[in-house]
Parts: sequence; structure tokens; C-alpha cells
Amino acid sequence: MDRLDTASDRLLPLVYRNLRNHHARDPAVEQLRAHYLRTWYANQLSFDALAQVAAAFERAGIRTMLLKGAALTLSYYRDYGVRPMDDCDAMIPGERVAVAAQLLEDLGWTSEPPRRPSQFTGASHWFIHAWHFVNQSRQQIDLHWHLSPECCNAQADADFWAGALAGELKQQQVWTLGPAEQLLHVCVHGAGRFVTPSVRWVADAVMVLNRPDTVVDWTRFTELAVRHRLIQPVEQTLAYLHESMHAPVPEWVLQSLATTPTTRMERVENWIRSSPPEAEGTLAATLRWWPRVWWRHVSNVGLAPAILGLPGMLQDIWGLENVWAVPGQAARRVWRILRGTSQSPR
Repeated sequence: MDRLDTASDRLLPLVYRNLRNHHARDPAVEQLRAHYLRTWYANQLSFDALAQVAAAFERAGIRTMLLKGAALTLSYYRDYGVRPMDDCDAMIPGERVAVAAQLLEDLGWTSEPPRRPSQFTGASHWFIHAWHFVNQSRQQIDLHWHLSPECCNAQADADFWAGALAGELKQQQVWTLGPAEQLLHVCVHGAGRFVTPSVRWVADAVMVLNRPDTVVDWTRFTELAVRHRLIQPVEQTLAYLHESMHAPVPEWVLQSLATTPTTRMERVENWIRSSPPEAEGTLAATLRWWPRVWWRHVSNVGLAPAILGLPGMLQDIWGLENVWAVPGQAARRVWRILRGTSQSPR
């Protein structure tokens, strides 16, 4: 176990709970218990911080929807010790993002990279889906105003909020995605390639599918996948769950997704999503990111508005005082990327 890669190490708390539930007797179980307890302790601290933020948001009339590990722990794993999290993800209505960012700042959270609350409602609002915040205790929150990079539009926001379910986190009301939306999010995120492989998406998906008190609305699931052009990542991940994990995925869902036409840009996006990841800040990483989000932005707002809004968008993303600083900043960033590429070992 000491030689496991990071992705596999993340699964050890769940392995411990499964072995414990089967009353396994082996010295390794005690070693696994340490992984479980560390996860339980870290998650307690993370959820305490998240509950304080949710309480502040509620006082301001802002709903908080838990995403990813936080939502899965609360609604499906139902055990703070089995699902490690690097940070907590929470989504709020997009029109309240500037207020929420200011509240986080007032509570001692700092945006990384630095960004003023007013910049969260600029042109980049429809191009970026979330921003990272950290507090003095090094707790971390990803504040979402859209579910994912693929869903930065008003229709997607309405769809995912429409199916939201009320829940409770440490006596604080919060919201989570409905089962169909939750499974969709897990599958799309799991289809991506990351520096640390996302193997735990398999456990997450199986937990959603196998909860005895959970019913996935497969008609809604397929409708959302088609409407938001997520057919290929969803088809691939569901096929894996069905074939390798014997998960209860209906055959008609797999058949429906397999026979639904996809556009060339959807296929390109899926190829980019599933290609090996690159180190952040490199030319390859930049070329990997921009085509993936740019075509969706163009299809949402139109080519001319997207091009005209690009300088303001870059101003927001880079935290610049005015739009006239964009060309100089762009030149410096390109130079740093090219210099880093030329100096990297072959």
C-alpha cells in the first residue's frame, strides 16, 4: 500500500469500509483504518468551513448547491471517512456570484488567482464555470456559477437547478443535484484525463446507481446528455460501468446514446478531453483548453459577440484594470509559454 499511486490511494478509505462491513480479519485492515480516519478528519474540517459559507450565503438569500465529493458524501456515501476531497465544490445561481464572492472575501477567503468580486460578473461569466478560494486554515472551495466547462449557459443552469434536491449539512440547508443530473456530472467529469487519474469516478457512479433509495430518471438523463452535447463522454463512461462493473445501466440508454448523431466539434472536444493531460501553463495545456471551451461559447452567443467580447473576457480572467492592458499581458504570457517550451527537456 505504501507504493500505491495517488489515484489508487484515494480509494483506500472505501476499501477499508467494505472490508470492515464484511468483518475481514487481516493486519492490513488496521493499516487501511488510518486512511479512513485521516479522510474522516479532513472532511469534517472541510464540511465545517463549507457549512459556515453556506450559512452566510443563506443569510444573503443565496442558495448553495453541493457538487462532486461534497454532494456524493452527503447523499450517497453517507460516511465522512470514505471519499477524500482536495476541496469542496459548491454552485450558486449565476446572478449572485459577485455578492457571493464578496461574502467569501468578508469571511477571510482569498480567490486564487486573485480576482475582485466585481470581475465575476464581467464577460468571462459565460466562459468560466468556477473559481478557486482558500482560507487561512488552507480549506479550499471551488465556487461554481455553472456546473462544468461544458455547461456555461443559462439553459444548462436552469436545467440543473430545476432538479435540485434539498438537503442538510451540519444543520444548514443546502441543495444537491438530482440523481440523473448527479450521475451525468460524475460521468462527464470521469471522462476527462487529469494529471492524477480520476479512477474514483467509477466508485462515485456505482454508489449513485446502487443506492437502494435512489431512482435515476434515465429519460431525463439521456435528454440532458443530448441537449448539452455530452453524448460521447456519457456513452463511453456508461458502457464501461455496464461492461466492467456490471452496473444497472439499461440497454436502451446505451443504444440510444450510441445511435444519436454527434457533430464534428463534439468529437473534437471529446478527443481533447480524453487525450493525455499537459502541465498547467504550457503551450500544450493552453491549446488543449481553449478549443474545448471556445466552440461552446461561440455556439451559445454567436461568433461576432464572442469575438467582440474576447478582450473583456481576457481582462476578467487575468484580473487587469482595463481592456487596454490585454495586448501587453497576452504578449507576456505567450513569451513565457514559448520560453518554457523551448527550455523544457526533450
